[in-house]
Amino acid sequence: LNADVSVVVAFRLLPKAILDATRLGAVNIHASLLPAYRGAAPIHHAVLNGEKQTGCTLFVLNQAMDAGQILAQQTSPIHPNDTTGDVYERLQTVGAKLLIETLPAWNRGEIHPITQDERRATPAPKVFSVDGCLRLHETAAQVHNQARAMTPTPGAWIKLEGEKVKIL
Repeated sequence: LNADVSVVVAFRLLPKAILDATRLGAVNIHASLLPAYRGAAPIHHAVLNGEKQTGCTLFVLNQAMDAGQILAQQTSPIHPNDTTGDVYERLQTVGAKLLIETLPAWNRGEIHPITQDERRATPAPKVFSVDGCLRLHETAAQVHNQARAMTPTPGAWIKLEGEKVKIL
């Protein structure tokens, strides 16, 4: 392969041979401010936890989950009524801009990757349908965050008289 860099978005761990196949290696655009929210569902977990801000991180892939050296980060707000879908749409633009602005500078040697602080790493595992079952015993703010976090997918819902009722 005669490429300078490979770009990965929302994928799984890659074999070392793929990571090393290009001159600069492989980079990933991740929808959190790493090392916070490493994993498959960073936006869901940021909204669920009531964060007021998130962002995108462009980082060099290694063989650990979302643990490579950081090239650049850009913050983005999470508004009080934003859903995961709203934040996702906003971060698509943030991530694309970050990539376009960062890769040329990195190629010229103007950016020096920064090692992540492992002590600040937090997980963001994949969410499932069961995670959308609203925990009505929690505070109103927590239920609101859970409903926002599970919208549009996997969807927020409650059990009413034995039936699953989707909350829109």
